[in-house]
Amino acid sequence: MNTEKSWREDLVKVADAKRWLVSNIPDAKKVEGPVEVFRSNDWGMTASFEVDQAVECKEVVLKIGFLPLFKTSPSIYRTLNKLNSEHVVSLITGEVKQSQTWLLFEKFEGIQLREFNRVEYIHEMAVTMARLQMDFMNLSEPEMKGIPVYDFQGLKDTLENYISRAIVEYVPVWKSEARQLNEGFDITFENLEAISNPENLKNMIEVTHDICDELARMNAPLTIYHIDFHTNNASVTEQQDILLYDFEEAVISHPFFVLDKLLDEVSECMEETDHETLHIPWTQAQRELRDTYLKEFTFIDESLKLKMFDLAMMISPLLYGYLSTFFLEQVGWEKSTPGYMAESFVTSFSRIEQYKSR
Repeated sequence: MNTEKSWREDLVKVADAKRWLVSNIPDAKKVEGPVEVFRSNDWGMTASFEVDQAVECKEVVLKIGFLPLFKTSPSIYRTLNKLNSEHVVSLITGEVKQSQTWLLFEKFEGIQLREFNRVEYIHEMAVTMARLQMDFMNLSEPEMKGIPVYDFQGLKDTLENYISRAIVEYVPVWKSEARQLNEGFDITFENLEAISNPENLKNMIEVTHDICDELARMNAPLTIYHIDFHTNNASVTEQQDILLYDFEEAVISHPFFVLDKLLDEVSECMEETDHETLHIPWTQAQRELRDTYLKEFTFIDESLKLKMFDLAMMISPLLYGYLSTFFLEQVGWEKSTPGYMAESFVTSFSRIEQYKSR
């Protein structure tokens, strides 16, 4: 795998990139660069260029994706631009060019949120996303065109197919390579045995159906779901604002799915002393993050929020796992897929069991 931070001339000619920049930036006279290459690997490249315009020089960021799954990203960012939010990177233009996807952004400055390791910033990141999701719900359906949608009926079908695939393709690997998965992914033999039982997975299909039906009956909302919402994909600006980015794989589905990765991160910042007993046993740090996030959804009945959250958290690892298969397969990591998928199944199975025994 190529991870050097150098321009991939074999995949994109610098001269072609400069011509494209000139044609897409008003009053651009000349383009210099790349000034800095931030990322360069087998699935994409991100670099800044300096643009000489009629009245000023400025830096812009060109992000090129090499995988088919990124083809929806221009639609995603164009839709986000309609929110006029200062908390999302600003797209200048985006285009699918044959097998590649080119995105052009205004350059921003900030410190990656993960560098701070501060709970208050994680809370602010969650609140920022919640408000963005609320605003997103006000957009019309035509304004969201081009973004994949997983409504609750779609989720039922998707998760059933995903779990059925696991029974056929992943379970044999989970059984035959249990020791390697235990060592490489830190998954206990007990958990591997649980998810390797086809009857448990067949029951999981029924449970996911019931959860999707119940969320639909509760009129659970649909909005933007950033599937890689963690502190590596947010920055704190000089003005102390939270800036969110890397929405390339986002879909439209239940909003609460977005909090899943932050629940793990916030626990790493605090020493835990107790667990909740009425619902899925979230730690104190996780409960505080959850409650801070949920507070923004004022239109949802307070008596339903916690139940809706737990229902969402039981299936969110499965949807994330399913969506991750596209990336793994397109970068050629098919052999690692069963291991990564085991993590999503263990998390989902554990939460379902905890919820049932509450």
